[in-house]
Amino acid sequence: MAYYAALDVSTESTSICIVDREGAILHEGKAATEPRAIHEFLQSTGLPLTRVGLEAGNLSIWLYHDLLAAGVPVVCLETRHANAVLKTQKIKTDRNDARGLAQIVRTGWYKAVHVKSHASQKLRVLLNNRRCLLDKRMDVENQIRGTLKVFGMKVRAIKVFGMKVRAIKTRHFEDRVRELLGSDAELEAYIVPLLDARRYLQEQVARLEKMLIASAKQDAVCRRLMTIPGVGVLTALLYKSSIDQPERFRKSKDVGAALGLTPRKYASGEVNYDGHINKAGDKMLRHHRYEAALSHMVRSRKWSALKSWGMRIAKRSSMKNACVAVARKLAAIMHRIWLDGTEFKLTAAPAGGARRSRCARDGQRSAVGCRRCILEGARGAGHSSGPRPAPVRGRSAHDGPRRAAGRRVGRRGGGHGHRRGRRIVRRRRGSLGRRALRFDPPYCRGGAARISRI
Repeated sequence: MAYYAALDVSTESTSICIVDREGAILHEGKAATEPRAIHEFLQSTGLPLTRVGLEAGNLSIWLYHDLLAAGVPVVCLETRHANAVLKTQKIKTDRNDARGLAQIVRTGWYKAVHVKSHASQKLRVLLNNRRCLLDKRMDVENQIRGTLKVFGMKVRAIKVFGMKVRAIKTRHFEDRVRELLGSDAELEAYIVPLLDARRYLQEQVARLEKMLIASAKQDAVCRRLMTIPGVGVLTALLYKSSIDQPERFRKSKDVGAALGLTPRKYASGEVNYDGHINKAGDKMLRHHRYEAALSHMVRSRKWSALKSWGMRIAKRSSMKNACVAVARKLAAIMHRIWLDGTEFKLTAAPAGGARRSRCARDGQRSAVGCRRCILEGARGAGHSSGPRPAPVRGRSAHDGPRRAAGRRVGRRGGGHGHRRGRRIVRRRRGSLGRRALRFDPPYCRGGAARISRI
């Protein structure tokens, strides 16, 4: 006969409940939250346990590995599934929670959570600690900025004759603050302790970053993952520590769904729509995936089939949607690289896409250019190798004479009205009279809008 047990874990004690195949309670009790104490309690019942479940939490990793090493068939339960069942109880106690978890384990209505190895957990501790120190440093800097603004001292940038000269970088922050303090000894005595704390935090961040770089250099998997343009040390280490075991994914495309990069789905009756990405899984890894995709699309000069595919999406939709799609596909590609032991393959750029583009906005040759330059490079049109056309009113020369004829309003990226021939008429008060907001059809969604009198 099959027997099932459940553990409701707390800091000091753990409630245990054992049921049979029919759901009848056979044993209940409490034990100290120690692997040895829990194992002794389960052995004292003399029942051959088929499955032992405990809810995912801070202590679950420690208990899971030790109980599994002791021969206990333990499984970690997904918290949202467990909460959906336990919240139906009218009275919440540790004893009732253990009973509810036991019924979940018996029926099999749960999702097993992958418990990472100790090596992945240690690597994640290193990444989290670096992120924590960076956040604390930012808090100290914001406190200093807010304090000095009261006295009219702005740390944001250096200005000469009212014009911004350069933004304050991290390494120049302390020098700029001391420059603003000047001869105010009293205020300096209040700010210097924060500057000392910030300097110490920065030194510790640099120390942890050296450990991260050393870990990435010693790991063959991370070195192969970093062959992808846009994927650096942090992205590779985060991916490796989060996935832990690539064999647990049957298909590479399932990794994107596990990282929360697939759209939401709601279908009920006559309602059926897809929403934004569900943002499930690791938040830090999802953030770095998007940054890697953005770097791969915009900053990297190397061309690949992935970049070409993303540029086609950006052409018909938006750069933001394209980066999300590329981030989801990057997760699948990195999973396949990990399993196959291969490296990322670059391809030749299309005609006109690999040349250095001219961008009239900055008046010089640029490796990236404006957003229109990137999209035209993806189309294969490129830019003319002849003389650069004169910019109109400081705008890009790619915008054409129609846009130059009117005055731009709003911002790029409007969601409606980009179809050819569409006109939106509004009435405004004042001397402007009746005006029409007319949208010029650009090469991609998110073009320019202009106002003309009608």
